[in-house]
Amino acid sequence: MMFKKKLNTFIALVFIFLNHFALGDVRVDVVPTPNPPESGQNTLSIILKDELDKAIDDAEVQLDVFMPSMGTMPRMEEKGKVVPKGNGSYNATFDLPMGGTWEFSIKVKKGAISSIAHYSLSTGVPGVSNKGVNHSGANSNEASLLEIGPRRLQMIGVRFAKAETIPLRRIIEAVGLVEQDQTHREEVSLRYAGYVVKQFRGRIGDTVRPGDPLFSVYSPDLVTAQSEFLLANKISQGEHSLHQAANEKLKNLGISVKDIEQIRKTNLPIRDVIVRSPIRGTILDIAVREGSSVNAGQLLYLVGDLSKSYLVARVFQQDIKDIKIGQTASITVPGSELEPLKGKVDLIYPQVEQGAGTVNVRLELNESKVALKPGVYMDVSIPVEMGTHLSIPSEAVLYSGRHRYVFIDRGEGRLEPREVSVSIGSQNMVQVFAGLEEGERVAASGTFLLGSEAQLRSALPKWKEDSQKADSRPSTKLTPTPATPSEDRR
Repeated sequence: MMFKKKLNTFIALVFIFLNHFALGDVRVDVVPTPNPPESGQNTLSIILKDELDKAIDDAEVQLDVFMPSMGTMPRMEEKGKVVPKGNGSYNATFDLPMGGTWEFSIKVKKGAISSIAHYSLSTGVPGVSNKGVNHSGANSNEASLLEIGPRRLQMIGVRFAKAETIPLRRIIEAVGLVEQDQTHREEVSLRYAGYVVKQFRGRIGDTVRPGDPLFSVYSPDLVTAQSEFLLANKISQGEHSLHQAANEKLKNLGISVKDIEQIRKTNLPIRDVIVRSPIRGTILDIAVREGSSVNAGQLLYLVGDLSKSYLVARVFQQDIKDIKIGQTASITVPGSELEPLKGKVDLIYPQVEQGAGTVNVRLELNESKVALKPGVYMDVSIPVEMGTHLSIPSEAVLYSGRHRYVFIDRGEGRLEPREVSVSIGSQNMVQVFAGLEEGERVAASGTFLLGSEAQLRSALPKWKEDSQKADSRPSTKLTPTPATPSEDRR
């Protein structure tokens, strides 16, 4: 245990020595506390010194910490709180909600010069890893610029756009399933046992109105109850309570007032009682046929009003935090030419669907005249306002593994490749977290070709050097010569 503690201390000291970078004439040292970092609150000690090793206390320091999105897990971001401590020292506190590898950027601005240093750290691992520096301002590294003539830029199809702070909106896409409103459906059952004599509506999908006959039923128990009612009618007024009890028994068995009046007037029991639809709607299910025996409480027919339907959308759990009751949505049927329907979120289910990683969101359909069949799948688009953020066109970003790059316009055909941190924005814009200042111009198209050009230009010096070494051997080989800048502009 003592050896392990000493080893960790030694590794931490090594990282303290190694983790610094140069910002023009400024040196920046970074030390994490605790070391190794851990979940919860952490602190970075940032020390700034000039070329004479004197402390710098007049710089602006900013810290951004994030964990890139992985699979269904969204990107997590934290802002560090930077407090100057004097003598060139700045303490930046931040929280790590969970263990793992986190990336962070330190932006240091001194006068007209600003730089962003990119790091990564892992909980349980001492120190931090330096991932490079992006410079901007008067002392930018001119050697890193990519020079391409205006004619070549035009041929590549490069256009430029400014980094601007604008309102962003992203679209949450989901698949929805039409479900019939449970409050607008009725189950037809009996309160007595019997036999189905005749079916008047025997097909699923038939439309019915309130009072339309569905089927007739014969029940010995019901005939007996009617006979008791007729017998009670013959008894004198002194036995009114007996008559009242027989009348209530028929009502409790589900016999309508109209049928009871018919029994009283004809003085005959109704052998086959007709069962009618309780609501206007569509027959969704039939559980009996003519001649079937039925029991009390058994589901016989299911009738529902299909004009009263809603849509249940399956939204990924990482997006559910951005959805609120009352938000509007656009709904389309895949492959249909119908105009998109409008819906409104009226319920967010409290549980996550196990195995799917989705949360059900119920949408009320505004078009009451449109009857949608239960079980139909539909595409749902829910717009989410993200507020105002520094943004650039999504086409401006060049993706290389876990790194993101843009090309800054330095004028006269000069482009500066720079690493940036971006996140999901709207459909054609991305949010910029670090690496760009508002107003800077970036190449907004042709970035893939610019990236290829930048890689080629950086490889040419080594290629030429290797070729010259090859020429010193006895064998004769052709040596490729790179084009001069003047040739490139032609």
